[in-house]
Amino acid sequence: MAVMRANQVIRNISLSLVVAWGVATWSRLPAQSTLGTDPLTQAQIDNQRAQATYYQRQADKRGFWRTLREYGGPIGATVAAVVAIASFGLNYRATLRSRADAKYYEALTLFGDRSNPTVRSSAAGLLEQMGSTKRRYFETSFNQLCVGLLAEQHDNTRDSIRNSLGRLVEKDPVKALAKLEAVNRSLRDSMAESLCRFCVARGAKSIDQMPDTIWAEIEEVTAYDRPALTGLLEIIPKDNLTAGLNAARRAFCTPGKADADADKARTRIESGEAAERLRSNINSIGEALLLLEGKTRRDFSPFARTQAPRSLSFAFLVGAKFRDLRKCRICRSVLREADFTSANLERATIFATDLSNANLTGAKLLRVDCNGAKFVNSVLKQADLTAAKLQNVDLSGADLTAARFRNTSIVPAAFERTEWWKADFRQQRDLLRAVYSKYKKNLPELEDLYVRGDIHQSVLDLIGKITEERV
Repeated sequence: MAVMRANQVIRNISLSLVVAWGVATWSRLPAQSTLGTDPLTQAQIDNQRAQATYYQRQADKRGFWRTLREYGGPIGATVAAVVAIASFGLNYRATLRSRADAKYYEALTLFGDRSNPTVRSSAAGLLEQMGSTKRRYFETSFNQLCVGLLAEQHDNTRDSIRNSLGRLVEKDPVKALAKLEAVNRSLRDSMAESLCRFCVARGAKSIDQMPDTIWAEIEEVTAYDRPALTGLLEIIPKDNLTAGLNAARRAFCTPGKADADADKARTRIESGEAAERLRSNINSIGEALLLLEGKTRRDFSPFARTQAPRSLSFAFLVGAKFRDLRKCRICRSVLREADFTSANLERATIFATDLSNANLTGAKLLRVDCNGAKFVNSVLKQADLTAAKLQNVDLSGADLTAARFRNTSIVPAAFERTEWWKADFRQQRDLLRAVYSKYKKNLPELEDLYVRGDIHQSVLDLIGKITEERV
């Protein structure tokens, strides 16, 4: 029994050892398998990735054509639809443009109809409407209305054209002003030519030798005085004036009495019409300048894309209205009887310009550079001449009441034929002292001036100071 128990124990121990060995062996087998297969699996994965990358790159190289083969139908249909829509839009736009052009050309044709004033009036309104809505029509419409206004004989039609032209000026005053200035030069030359014919038709050899009776007649016909007409002739190039006189002499070389009377009547009408056309142009320029007063480009329509011009050269603008001419250059122009009331001419340059009888009441002439200008009988009441440079100016008869002189560059001799005692010299005592020393003999009775209020307090103060110093 003991032996059997010992054998049984030995068998159990052996079985336990076998089971333990088996478990250990089986537990080691998965680990060995895993350790043995990981590098191979990793290599296979890397190989597959490399192949995938290679084929992906190959697919990318042929992607466009493959995509085109796969999606060519839908893409082609989409492109065809887009092209069709774009073509329709372009064709429709071209059709509308062609219709508008045809309508515009028809309006131009109607405007040129000399037999029917009513048709011309309607056509003028149509030209203005199309010129205001379409930029490409603006310049042609403006030019046609300008020419039509100058040539129109019918009063109602002329008013219609003038109104249409005024609306175009409001649409783009900058461009309109430049065109009106060009028209002004043409009308100025036309006026000079009519004066030459007027002169020669009455037997005068030249305008310089024209007697006073002819001057009186031409003043009556044109409603411009002799100095204004003389100024117009002075700004005309001498060659043009000589050519006009020669052409007039050839036209009236062998007149009989009847022909002479007819020539006189014809030149009288021509001169009157030339003056009226010039006066109408001056009014249009004044309106354009008033529209530009204190405005900027943002205040106008998109048409006004350029800045206002800052120069007036060789212009004939008698009686025009000005309000804003800052930094403007005015050269050899005739601005007689012009209205500069409260105008701003700061830093303007005025050279050899006739401003006689002009109204500059309250005008700002700060830092203005003025050389060779005429202010004969002009009104400079309360004008501000601070830091102005006045060289070779003629102030004869100018009204200097309360005109402010402060750091003004001007010689005392410029006050010779003026009532200088009315000016404000509070900020420029040295100038007043020099003027008083030079022209004190021309000073009227102080008591009368004081009673009438015709002497400025700065002058009274200086006289009182000088009297005290003498005493």
